[in-house]
Amino acid sequence: MLECEIRGSIPDGAFRDAIREALSSSTTDPVSHLPLIDLPDMLRFKRYALDLTFPKVDDEPSERWMRSLIWPEVYSARVERFRRSLATLRATRDRFEWIEGDGLAVLLSVLCGTHASQLDHAAAVSSSTARASVFVHSFSFYQLTNAMKERVESICCEASRSRDIYRISYDLEGAFEATTSTDAFGVLHILEYHNGERVSNRLVARADNHGQWIEFL
Repeated sequence: MLECEIRGSIPDGAFRDAIREALSSSTTDPVSHLPLIDLPDMLRFKRYALDLTFPKVDDEPSERWMRSLIWPEVYSARVERFRRSLATLRATRDRFEWIEGDGLAVLLSVLCGTHASQLDHAAAVSSSTARASVFVHSFSFYQLTNAMKERVESICCEASRSRDIYRISYDLEGAFEATTSTDAFGVLHILEYHNGERVSNRLVARADNHGQWIEFL
């Protein structure tokens, strides 16, 4: 999204400044200069990635398979972006803890900081600083059944009893209402959970599903 056309007004504050800094960078790989990757204050915290399986980023057949999934009508515009994204993933993968399997089965423990893979890291971080978890998902929520969506919601509410939960959802329009269609745009929501309940759900932007543009609302 860092290379896309910006429509509408960029939000005020640090988010706006981070976007402008990345877009104005002279590097040919602005993704690697995202403040969210290099921000020193974030280095105290661990990032966890959840999925059924992860691609083998060093395996050439796996790379060819992922490249073949690019839609033909946008292939020429996206293939170079795909290669740069893969290079960024290879360069930063050690900054993540990769957890394969049923994400819903471990989501609560990860958000609460009690998953087995988090215990060693938790010992090195003061409990007073672990006041929040950020949960990011993109183009996956619309694939869940209504029962699974309700479970995600209940997990976020339950986790917020012990720490604040901030959820960033970039998914097809209508994913929360189960009214998505094949021609729906992507939408960016920010949801907040405190003390066992969701307290806000803000629609922040709409975006082209293939990263051609983003429009802040």
